[in-house]
Amino acid sequence: MAGGDTVQADTRGISSVFHRIRWTYATFVSLFVFVCAGFTATASWALMVFQSGGQELDGPNTQRLLIKAIAFSIVFALSIAALQFLTRRMRALPDLRPTRKVTWNQQTILPISLVLALVTLASTLRLPMYPHIEPDETHHLIVARNVAMHGVYGSGMPAIGFRPFDDYDSVGPTVLLPVAASILCLGNPFHAGRLAMAVFYLALTAIAFIFLAQTVSANTAAFGAAFMLLAPGSLYLARTLYGEAPALMYLLAALIVWGRALNSARPLMLCIFAGALFGCALVTKYFLVLAAWPALGMWFYDYLTHRRIRVVHALLPAGVALCVLGSWGAVTSIFGPHGSETAEGHLAMYQHNLLFGLDPLRDTLGWLAQHWIAAVLFLCLGLVSASQMAMFTAYNPAWLFIALFGLFNTYWWVFFTTANHPR
Repeated sequence: MAGGDTVQADTRGISSVFHRIRWTYATFVSLFVFVCAGFTATASWALMVFQSGGQELDGPNTQRLLIKAIAFSIVFALSIAALQFLTRRMRALPDLRPTRKVTWNQQTILPISLVLALVTLASTLRLPMYPHIEPDETHHLIVARNVAMHGVYGSGMPAIGFRPFDDYDSVGPTVLLPVAASILCLGNPFHAGRLAMAVFYLALTAIAFIFLAQTVSANTAAFGAAFMLLAPGSLYLARTLYGEAPALMYLLAALIVWGRALNSARPLMLCIFAGALFGCALVTKYFLVLAAWPALGMWFYDYLTHRRIRVVHALLPAGVALCVLGSWGAVTSIFGPHGSETAEGHLAMYQHNLLFGLDPLRDTLGWLAQHWIAAVLFLCLGLVSASQMAMFTAYNPAWLFIALFGLFNTYWWVFFTTANHPR
C-alpha cells in the first residue's frame, strides 16, 4: 500500500507540474498576443488619424487600414479576456525571487574576465579593416568629429557650413558625445569612433553578466553574456558606430536598477536612476519607444497576479524617461532644422514601421531561412528560457519584460519590415 501511495503521489506530482507548465505557457502566449495586437491596433489607429489630417500614406488605403485597426483591436480585447481567465485559474507561481547582489570573488571574476577577453579580441582585432564603412556610420563619425574639433553638434564642415542637430542622426548624444571624447583623446576619428563602440559592447557584455548573475550562477551568466556575440549582427555592431548595442546596454542597466527598486523599502532614488537610464536608452535609439508595449504587458500581468509593481515603480521611471527624451527633443526642435523636419515629417518617413502587412514575409522569412540555426538558437533557447525564468521558475518582472521584448522585436521585424536592417 505504501508503494502504491508513493506511485500515486509521484503521478499526481508529475501531473501537477505538466498542468502548471501548460497553464503558464498559455498565459505567456496570451500575453504575447496582448502586446503584439495592442501595438498593431494602436499603430493602425494612429496612421488613420495621421491620414485623416490630409497626409498621404505610402501603403494601404483608408478602408484596408480601418479593417486592420478593427481586427487587431478585437484580438487585443480577446487577449485581455483570455489573460483574465487564465490568471484566475492557473496555479499560484512562486513569488518574486529577490535578485541577489553579485559577489565579486574568484568564482565570479574568473569567468567574466575570460568572456571580456574574448569579446575584446573579437571587437578590436583589425578594427579599421572590418567591416567596411557605410554612409550612416560616416555621418555619425562626422557629427562626433565636429563636436570634438569644432564644438558643434551637427553634420557638415567649416568650408560648407554646419547643420546643427541634423535630423538624419539616428544615434543620440548618449553615444556621440562619448565618441567625441574618444576622438579628442586619440585623434583619428575613424579608429577612435570604432574603439569607443568596442568599449560600449564590452560594457554591454559586463552588464548582461551582472543582470544574469543576479539570478543564475556566475558560470551560466558568463555563458549567457558570451552567447550574445553569436547573434547575427552582434560582431558588426560591436565594431561600428551604430546605436543598437549602447541602447541595449542602457536598457539592461536600467532593468538592473529597477529590479533593485522592486525589492527596496525606499525605491524613490532607485526609480529615478532607473528612469534616467531608460531615458538614455530612448535618446540613444528612438526605436526603443516601442518597448512601451512589452512594459505594458509586464505591468498588466503583474496587476492580474502578484501586484508587486507599485505606482512609484511604474510612473516615476516612466516619467523620468519621458522627461529625458522630451528634453533632448526640445533641444533639437529649438536649435535644429525646422520646416519639413517636423514630427509629421518623421511619421511620414517612418510610417512603414507602423504598417502591419504580409508582404514583408517573403523577405524576412527568407532571411531567417538563410540564418535558421541562429534563429532557432536564439528564439528557442533564449526566449523560452527567459519566459521560464520570468513566469515558471520564479516570477521576475525584469525577465518577463526581456522575454516579451525579444518576441515583440521578432514579430515587428517579420511583419513590419522588409529585412533591410537585420540589426
